[in-house]
Amino acid sequence: MYLDVDYFTPMIFIAVALVCLLAALPLVLHALGRWLRFRRGRPGYRTYAHKRSIRTEAIVGGVLIVATAALAGSGVAGLATARENFQANILRAYPEVESIEAYAWNGSWATVDVVMTSGERHTGRQATVLEDGSPRLDLPETSGGSDDGDGDG
Repeated sequence: MYLDVDYFTPMIFIAVALVCLLAALPLVLHALGRWLRFRRGRPGYRTYAHKRSIRTEAIVGGVLIVATAALAGSGVAGLATARENFQANILRAYPEVESIEAYAWNGSWATVDVVMTSGERHTGRQATVLEDGSPRLDLPETSGGSDDGDGDG
């Protein structure tokens, strides 16, 4: 019934991308430095084994950079999808909401500014995802009567 809202998996992708980047930068810089020293080195220093070692280091660093780009791209796209899905779920569950003006996810809930079909604006409202995947938006009561619990409406 509701679209999947998954913020956890994209955040893991971004965290792993950061780890890959932290591993790739020193490898690539070290391989570059070794390659420059290799090109300026004396003839006995310029062996095939040394060149192969530099190439292996550069390839591993390059693979890590590619993995960083792929993981970061997937993470950012996943976060955008989760945001769009959550907003679509809010609009589906609350037909009186016309649009969502501002949206900020903070880890366990979102803070949203909504515009109602009546033109009324609600700023800084808390929205969460329930266990069944449905959204819960904290809106003020809009019923005509006052419900104070005594049963008179």
